[in-house]
Amino acid sequence: MVVQSQFIELFGGSDYPKRPLGNLCKIHAGKTLPLDVENEGGPIAYIKVADMNLPENDRVVTTSTRNVTEETAKISGILPIGATVFPKNGAAALHNKKRITAITTCVDMNTMGVYSTSDALDPEFLYAFLVHQDVASLTLTGAIPQIRPKDIAALEIPLPPLERQREYIGMVGQADKSKFDGLKSQFIEMFGNQLEYQKSSHEKVRDYCDVVSGYPFNSELFNKDRQGSPLIRIRDVARGYTETYTTEVCDNRFEVNAGDLLVGMDGIFDIAPWASETALLNQRVCMVKPNNERVSAAFIKYAVHPVLKQIEGNTDATTVKHISAAQIADIRLPLINECKINEFTRVAQRADKSKYLS
Repeated sequence: MVVQSQFIELFGGSDYPKRPLGNLCKIHAGKTLPLDVENEGGPIAYIKVADMNLPENDRVVTTSTRNVTEETAKISGILPIGATVFPKNGAAALHNKKRITAITTCVDMNTMGVYSTSDALDPEFLYAFLVHQDVASLTLTGAIPQIRPKDIAALEIPLPPLERQREYIGMVGQADKSKFDGLKSQFIEMFGNQLEYQKSSHEKVRDYCDVVSGYPFNSELFNKDRQGSPLIRIRDVARGYTETYTTEVCDNRFEVNAGDLLVGMDGIFDIAPWASETALLNQRVCMVKPNNERVSAAFIKYAVHPVLKQIEGNTDATTVKHISAAQIADIRLPLINECKINEFTRVAQRADKSKYLS
């Protein structure tokens, strides 16, 4: 609970001003959609309590079992990316389960959403604050436990300057980096040094993955009004979400789903799993998607990362550094051992549990 204790130490008894959440946030109690439209399909994820238990939604909501149109979602109310959602009715309300959204959502009557409406409050800092709140203690006793919006609105949050909030979020990121470094070491222990088997292995990324370069979408059709489809640009790879949409239509092979690996192809060669809603792949970004059950995305990520960094370091910087899809596809992999890969994948999944409660 290192990160949690640091939050309490930094802000629990601080002299920072405290403000009621109701003055800084929208407190949104969801509404249940009619059964005939709750899974009609569309760009908005319709979240129920059970969706928070999906493996893909362990901390961040990236998917749902139901999707609806924007018009239908308005019945419940649309929650933006960065909203904190949690159960508000029934036994689930007693479990203090919280998630932060990486996709646009609406929620049912058993779920509550809270999102910042103030420039003075960072959405991730709000999420961190709520994670440390025992909201279960606010439940009304009775036949069905219930958390009321007015009780959430009355919670007082310490409000340090934005740079201080982001310093804490950066601290959380450092905790993530420590986990990443630990997994890198474990990968080497299990499979050997990734750079060494570039000289000897016959297994390549292309043998186990589809490697797809992004499509050259017309930038004149980009918008931030949520018109059309979400579009992944190179700056979105590391952060895992996008604010850009396009009305241009293209082949579905350029569709990216939550969990698909992305590589930035210019400048810094980041590799990261996509953490948001289904989106389209723009040029200068490459998708690496396992097509063989013998490997996992986690295995590919840790096998490929140091090689990408070596290529990045060796690439002439007189112009913008660039890596091609062919270079990525030709990266060599260690000898494929399914038992070891499955073991490493389980370790990586455990390490990806809630970073705010690590």
